[in-house]
Order: sequence, then C-alpha cells, then structure tokens
Amino acid sequence: STLSGGNRQRVNIAIGLLADPPVLLLDEPSSALDPRQRARLWDFILGLARGGTTVVFSTHDVGEAERYADRVLVLADGELLFAGTPGELEATVGNGARDFETAFVRFLHAKGH
Repeated sequence: STLSGGNRQRVNIAIGLLADPPVLLLDEPSSALDPRQRARLWDFILGLARGGTTVVFSTHDVGEAERYADRVLVLADGELLFAGTPGELEATVGNGARDFETAFVRFLHAKGH
C-alpha cells in the first residue's frame, strides 16, 4: 500500500534514527504532518536534543526556526547571509520588527534578497 505524506515522513525519520546517530540531519521534518503529528514530532526531536543528539534541520517555516532552533543559518541563492541566534538576527534589524518573521523578511530585504 501507499503511505500518506505524513506517514512517509515519519518512516523516514525512524529509519534515520535506527543507528542512534550523534548528529541528526532533517530536511523539512514537519512538512506533510498535521498539527498534532507536528507537535509530537517536535517534542520527540527536542527530547533527542536534550539527550545530547545534535539536530540540524532545514525549514521554510520561519516560526518553526524561531521556536525550535538554538541557532539559525540564513541561506539565499547558495550564500550564507547569517549565522547566530534568532534574537541576534532580530537585533540586526533594530526594534522596528514586531516579530521574528518580520525581522527575517527585513533582514533579507536589507541584504538584497
């Protein structure tokens, strides 16, 4: 039978964890998941991080990056534009940003993207 996108994503993550890796690389880990599955996934991933696993993930969801990442890298057109904490990124655009997503968009605009 064919798995749904969410179930396929869960299977792929489980396969990646079989070897108990010290570093877990995840590409858009919560894509194709419903809100309940997404919350469970992030609880699980954060538990791995608390247990010492280094978790690196890519996302287009800026809110997700703010909520779950200790550090963020901003890439645009193959160029690394920023590396630091979400708070540090917000500080680069000053106090005018009402939230992280606004700061992120302003940052990209200031960098010509």
